[in-house]
Formats: sequence, C-alpha cells, structure tokens
Amino acid sequence: MMFLLIIIAFGFSLWAQFRVQGTFKKWSTVPSQSGMTGYDAARHMLDSNGLHDIPIEPVRGALSDHYDPIHRVVRLSEPVYYENSISAISVACHEVGHAIQHKQHYPMLVLRHRIFPIVNFASGIAPLLIIAGFLFQWMGLLGIGIVFFSVAVAFQLITLPVEFNASNRARDIMVSEGYITNDEERGVAKVLNSAALTYVAAALISVLELLRYIMIFTNNNRD
Repeated sequence: MMFLLIIIAFGFSLWAQFRVQGTFKKWSTVPSQSGMTGYDAARHMLDSNGLHDIPIEPVRGALSDHYDPIHRVVRLSEPVYYENSISAISVACHEVGHAIQHKQHYPMLVLRHRIFPIVNFASGIAPLLIIAGFLFQWMGLLGIGIVFFSVAVAFQLITLPVEFNASNRARDIMVSEGYITNDEERGVAKVLNSAALTYVAAALISVLELLRYIMIFTNNNRD
C-alpha cells in the first residue's frame, strides 16, 4: 500500500512539473496591461519596500529564478527579466517576496536558513546510510539514516509555508500597487499556484518515503 502511495505521489510530481511549465508558457504569451517587465515589477516592489540596495540580475535557464539570501540579490531567468507577460511579473514578484521575508525576518525563512547547513550534510549522508543499512541488514545504521533523512524532510515541510507566504505577499502587493488589474489576478494566481504544487509534490514524496523507511525499521525490530 505504501509503495502504491509513493508511485501515486511520483505521478503527482510529474503532473505538477508539466503543469507549471504549461501554465508558465500559456501566461507568458499574455502581456501585462501595465506594460511592466519582470525586471520593472521586481525593481518597483523592492524599492517600495525599502530594499533599494538589492540588485536584480538576469540568469540563463528556464524557471531558474531565485532570491539569494547570502549575497542578497534577486536573480531572474532571462524570459522573466526581459518580458512583460503575466508569467514574468508573477515569478519576479514572488522572488521579491522572499527578499521581503528576509528583511522582515519571517520566522519560517529564518528557521530554514539556520538549519540549511545541517540539512545539506544530512541530505548527502542519509541515502548512503540507508542503502548501507539495507545491504548489510544493519538496522542500527538504517535507523541513523532515517534520522538524517527526517531532517531533510523537515526542511521541505518548512519550505512550504515560505513559498506560499512569498506568493501571497506578491499577489497582495501586485494588486494594491497596480501592477495588475483585477482581471489579471486570475492569471497571476494560476502561475503562482502551479509553481507551489511542485513544492507540495516534493514534500509529499519525501514524507511517504520517510514513512516507508520507518515502517521497515519498525517491522524488522519486531522480528
């Protein structure tokens, strides 16, 4: 049953990836009535929130947009940076939402930043420990691998409210400051919601895999 749930979750993940690509492509053909490009919207949103010192850089690649909290820079993929579509301004403002979270010390973002070094180590070693535990039938090693893997899963769960909050901030500011009209808000919601689904799918797969490992560990200890 657990294996079936994981297969379903993988299917959901693939569907979410196709949906975000399809949704972005669809709304990238719809120009914003304000005429703002992704860069324009991001710059305006940063400045209106007192973040004049944060630069915006174009980067290659599709959907490679992100906010870098270490160097404090917003990086937008070239289609988002230069185009004036609904998709472009939606994604750009979402990334600025993370910059605003950083400025305001949004608790879940602060937590994510603090545990990132631990997660980086845990996510690298967990698969090795789990595989070794299975190969050598050493449940103690498997248990340690599960502990490390659970840290990585926790990180993904913490990421969910961070992403949803950034999208909500973006939508509210885009509407209140006139980046989009009420009619365009539907398109913005579709772009941001489809992107959020990819994070939900990734978290779901990780949680189910963690539960499967825990069940295997528990059953073996009962024998």
